[in-house]
Amino acid sequence: MRHVAFQESAGGVIVDRGRVLLIQARTRAGTAVWTLPKGRIRRGEPLWEAALREVREETGYLCRLRRRLKNTSYVFRSGAVQIRKTVHWFLLEPVHQAGVPDPAEVEAIRWFAFDEALRRLAYRSDRGLLTAARDALEQNGDG
Repeated sequence: MRHVAFQESAGGVIVDRGRVLLIQARTRAGTAVWTLPKGRIRRGEPLWEAALREVREETGYLCRLRRRLKNTSYVFRSGAVQIRKTVHWFLLEPVHQAGVPDPAEVEAIRWFAFDEALRRLAYRSDRGLLTAARDALEQNGDG
């Protein structure tokens, strides 16, 4: 019998003056990848609060919400369980760096220009999300 579990996470695309903040983390297989900060939503926690909390934990940056972005979904395995995950994404701007990344989750953080960030991101869904964030900024005249 196949076991399926559903997870929800929230995360952020942090943009400041045409630069994007990425995190370097390890995959389950141990490969280092550049990606966007995100994490699990606590019971009863609003999506936007979870995104801000997870970004702060993984980057050390206190941020403010700009707008909601699209959701992404993917499937992966954890042992005998198939996990179907949905991530709720928000466009964020940094207020100030209030701490340091959690070294258990994040190996490095780094600011990249949009085009360089697109090249560095390991996952197609992250690249699509970053493109959507850039489009949203350009529509607002912030591109």
